[in-house]
Amino acid sequence: MKQQIRNFVMLSALCTLIFSWANLNAQSWNAIGSGTNGTVYAVAVFGGQIVAAGSFTTPATNIARWNGTSWSPLASGLNGPVYALTVFNNQLIAAGSFNNAGNNIAAWNGTSWSALGLGTNDTVFAAVVYSNSLRIGGKFTTAGGIICNRLAGWNGTSWFQMPNGANNGANNTVYALTVFGADIAIGGIFTTVGNGQSANRVVRYNSGSGVYTSLGAGVGNNEVYALATVGSTLYVGGSFTLVGGVNVIRLARWNGTNWNGVGGGANNTVKTFFLNGSNLLIGGSFTNIGNCITSYNGTTFTTLGPGISGGAATVNSIAIWLNIVIAGGSFSTAGVSPVPAANIAGYGSLPIAPTLISPLDGATGVSVTPVLDWTDVSNASGYTVQLALNANFSPILRNVSGLATSTYTVSPALANLTTHFWRASATNGLGTGPFSTIRFFTTGMIGIINTQEIPLQFSLYQNYPNPFNPTTKIKFDLPDNNDNSAVIKLVIYDVTGKVTRELLNTAYVSGKWELDFDASNLPSGAYFCKIEAGKFTAVNKMLVVK
Repeated sequence: MKQQIRNFVMLSALCTLIFSWANLNAQSWNAIGSGTNGTVYAVAVFGGQIVAAGSFTTPATNIARWNGTSWSPLASGLNGPVYALTVFNNQLIAAGSFNNAGNNIAAWNGTSWSALGLGTNDTVFAAVVYSNSLRIGGKFTTAGGIICNRLAGWNGTSWFQMPNGANNGANNTVYALTVFGADIAIGGIFTTVGNGQSANRVVRYNSGSGVYTSLGAGVGNNEVYALATVGSTLYVGGSFTLVGGVNVIRLARWNGTNWNGVGGGANNTVKTFFLNGSNLLIGGSFTNIGNCITSYNGTTFTTLGPGISGGAATVNSIAIWLNIVIAGGSFSTAGVSPVPAANIAGYGSLPIAPTLISPLDGATGVSVTPVLDWTDVSNASGYTVQLALNANFSPILRNVSGLATSTYTVSPALANLTTHFWRASATNGLGTGPFSTIRFFTTGMIGIINTQEIPLQFSLYQNYPNPFNPTTKIKFDLPDNNDNSAVIKLVIYDVTGKVTRELLNTAYVSGKWELDFDASNLPSGAYFCKIEAGKFTAVNKMLVVK
């Protein structure tokens, strides 16, 4: 029987290995459900879900969330376009041109919308958290009823100017904001800030001093739509062709002293940046450095497959969700073939199958609450583990999903003296990858309880023999206990404190206990046996010598 089981498992392993290698690094573009019926201007992650906002009526009114399976509305949505999303004080902030949940800016707490004071008198295009406050930029001239020329801050209870005083803000529209060191960088189509200070389309502002500082000669023409900080360098994107007095095509960077181009630039507008580790993701309507989206490592552009296409394609916003690149904009297709993707798409690959580590295949005498362990998968955001009483997994005995780490302590306890089959898979924003090879183990924890003799006091005896190879006996005495909720936990740890075996996790029963512990699958070394039984606890050192 065991040989038949092993043959089945080996065949399953071969099939899984072939599937895993076929899907390794097979990154591609995928639709996010049915997408939207209008332009997406902003994407962000909130509450573990991807939120898309813009100008559309389906799957909801101008803002919707995707949980990996389906779209759902955020209450009744917002009655005008949404151009920016950020998170402040654990709330999702939506900014744009609407008035049903607040004047052009509103907060979502996961259940309902609320206004931020009186809001603004005109459109908000950008929002970022800086110096413990929410900062916004746009077309408005008042915020909270006070003069705030296209720049303002919200401290959680009230609006304030940047800087305080009659001479504040910018003389024309602000489209982009980002934190730049101790300052906030501001981009748009303005030419002066504060008290008439020259600042061509890009400037930095320090909240402590209330001072604006120009970045050299700034941007000489057209709009700045995107800003990002990579280390000590500020990246600037837009529709400009002149920066620092020299020709720089739609992409530039400021190193604190000088302006420089970024490669050969982009052949059409740059609309957004997103920092992904040390790489800068760039989105827009360009085609020379990638179709509407590319990754830049400081030296080289790397395309994300065939990129985005369909109509006058453009990417307006980028986010990372469950290890998947999410692009939102105005497009109808993405990737090879190309696949339909209505204004929002995800790029990445399904995770490969994990490799099972413990218990070892065919292990016997395994705890009825074993610790299942498997390898980490590099692009996984979570894991699923399944147990069954047969290798066909029909029916499935346990199906545990949403695990954040590659380990799981089985609970409640499994049946004793029973063979169990198990496997694991990894998930990310694109879905679930293939299952691992199948392993099996047999539970075999037997506690010999002498209920005829109830000890008067608690004791954990030294295991015997000790040192041992490979088996030893663990004995302990449990007196009467009046706590009906008490449990017995008997756990073996290695010298690093890692759980190597959970021998017991069961209801408290008074009496004299004796268990056999088999360390066949453990290397030589020191281990610790710890018991927690109601109010009692004790630890003994054990030595495995092979």
